[in-house]
Amino acid sequence: MKKALIFSFILILSIVSLFAMTSAGSTFNGFSGIPIGSIYYQGGPWNKNGEESVPNSSDNEMIALISFWGITDTSSREKPFTVSISCPNGMYMTSISNPTFKRPFEIEFNPSFKKDGTTKRGDGFKLSNDNPVYQYIMNKDYDNFWFDVVVCLPVKHLGGSSYAMDYESDRLTVVENGRDVIYPLIEADDYTALVTIKIEHDDLATPIELVIPFSGYYKHDTTAKNHKNSSTYKVALDIQTYPEAKNLDLGVNNRGKWISVGYISFLINGENTGNQAANNAAIFLSSSPVATVKGDRFTLKKDDLTYSDTLTTTNSIKFDVQVVGDDGTISAFDGTDYFDTSKLSVTSLPVNFIKLNGTVGQNKVTFNDEEHKNKTKYNRSYNGTMQVKIEQSDVTLAAGKYEGDIYIHVLVEK
Repeated sequence: MKKALIFSFILILSIVSLFAMTSAGSTFNGFSGIPIGSIYYQGGPWNKNGEESVPNSSDNEMIALISFWGITDTSSREKPFTVSISCPNGMYMTSISNPTFKRPFEIEFNPSFKKDGTTKRGDGFKLSNDNPVYQYIMNKDYDNFWFDVVVCLPVKHLGGSSYAMDYESDRLTVVENGRDVIYPLIEADDYTALVTIKIEHDDLATPIELVIPFSGYYKHDTTAKNHKNSSTYKVALDIQTYPEAKNLDLGVNNRGKWISVGYISFLINGENTGNQAANNAAIFLSSSPVATVKGDRFTLKKDDLTYSDTLTTTNSIKFDVQVVGDDGTISAFDGTDYFDTSKLSVTSLPVNFIKLNGTVGQNKVTFNDEEHKNKTKYNRSYNGTMQVKIEQSDVTLAAGKYEGDIYIHVLVEK
């Protein structure tokens, strides 16, 4: 009997709703320059009133606008929207230079509906470390709605206009699971977090997902109303370090290999009118804490060396750094790069700089619900993995701990 090839086919029928809704989501200005010691970031309906009122929020507290329209099927209005928040290290803003200092935050979603020129506010809800997921059902009398999404900074309420933020000792008190938890704060402008907002619905073709790096600061100031958004440019950079960054194997067999040590997330908001694109920007890495000063080669040094000690092949070793973008691009740095102030545009910067200009990294979002018809928001984003490669050498290093610095600089073209 001749051998026969038999092919089996399974027919799968997929029924797609004819009433699928349309959606759009974009970042707003509040993700940058967050004053983590503020007592006013308590959420509440958005009404442009600034940062000196509780419980009303403003543009400086609003981190995203997310809208849905064309919801003409009644059954769609009865199905829940699953709204969730995720953060790699929990919902905390943490100092990069001093990670033991942190403070929790929450994200509030305030829904609004508009029909025949009349706007109705719905009941808002907050997501937190204890409650990162919420099932939301829209108002069934409308075919469109939107969320004003704001960042909240929980502080124990003492009654009236008093909150448990002690500006003299730089300590705040938060109620968690029914008990008081004290968070000491340190003066720093490198408090960050990486937040992913995700919204799913049975009749959404694809979920909405926004990845937003937060940036914030704390400054010792005993006047509560001085704790305001500090961002001139709406820019945020978050660095998630991997365990390898603190435990690199410097042995001979581990040299000459690229090792992932962290993840970079960058976001800059542009204008929201006309066809104005988001600001051009660039990122580069160096060994110098000052962007305009040329540094030395990236070097790991034995931590017990003094300034007068001479660097040798047994107490130090050089390394290179590269950033592999999520888009596959690779940018390499040896530590000596710096910003030449005569270079007046992003396009004139060195070829190895991470350049976000033209259409690179640009995101354009257009809304068409009844409140925001043809409103367009622009931003630029960049995400990439930071890797280091220890210089190839057969020399055995002296036993001990070795440390090296990598500074990440952001340039914004205005």
